[in-house]
Amino acid sequence: MRSLATLLLAVLLCASRPAAAPQQQPQTPPPGSTFRSATALVEVDVIVKDKDGRFIKNKLVGFAVMEKRAGWGADYVPEYRNGEWEYQAFTTDRKANDKANLFACFACHKPLDKQDFVFSYDKLKAAK
Repeated sequence: MRSLATLLLAVLLCASRPAAAPQQQPQTPPPGSTFRSATALVEVDVIVKDKDGRFIKNKLVGFAVMEKRAGWGADYVPEYRNGEWEYQAFTTDRKANDKANLFACFACHKPLDKQDFVFSYDKLKAAK
């Protein structure tokens, strides 16, 4: 059995068309935007990469989605509110993960208010 020290997480991020399209102009993702991520484990004691230099993932551990809709977030106190974004975590069988602490998502994204709470904002703006 490997220790957790020999594993790291790899995240694949996908953006919906509404989320990606406006980034080519100086505006934020519109309502209807979604970002989806798949998280997988990667062994670091025997690092294997594909032909493009990306880590080969060996075990999917879950999915996460952040979605923006007009009016969403209004029920949150200001300390947690991330504009109009909501978050949900899913298990590998694509069911809502009721054990996930979604407030951790709000807390992690909260400092990114200048870029609409999106970590990959600069990469999206640069995408063609």
